[in-house]
Amino acid sequence: FSTTALSYAPAMFWMSVGGVVAVLLITLCIPSYRISTVVAFRKFLRPLITLNILNEPLDQIAKALFGYAVTLAPAALVQTVSGVQPFFVIVYSILLGRHLPVLRAGSPTSLQYVGILSVVAGAVWLAIVS
Repeated sequence: FSTTALSYAPAMFWMSVGGVVAVLLITLCIPSYRISTVVAFRKFLRPLITLNILNEPLDQIAKALFGYAVTLAPAALVQTVSGVQPFFVIVYSILLGRHLPVLRAGSPTSLQYVGILSVVAGAVWLAIVS
């Protein structure tokens, strides 16, 4: 795969189309997801729309920066470093949960900790080996 095969706009378009198709297939094919999606939209339509409006620009910026990073370094290394994101999400959620109890939704499970630590260990191992 070459990073120069598509320019930014067509690549973002097709990634978005792929995401929409995947979500539609999952929602339509798995009854429990379909039911929970309908319930969520009925209960929380306004907050969902607000969060989506806030999230989309951040998502597009992240995709653009990821695409730029792939042009600067090997894709495997960029993807590995990006895989450490759950570690930071857990750390930030723990810190925010301690300082802002309103945001506390629950604590991570031990399986989530093991998964995150394995991703971080793999990224560190790649950094040492490379």
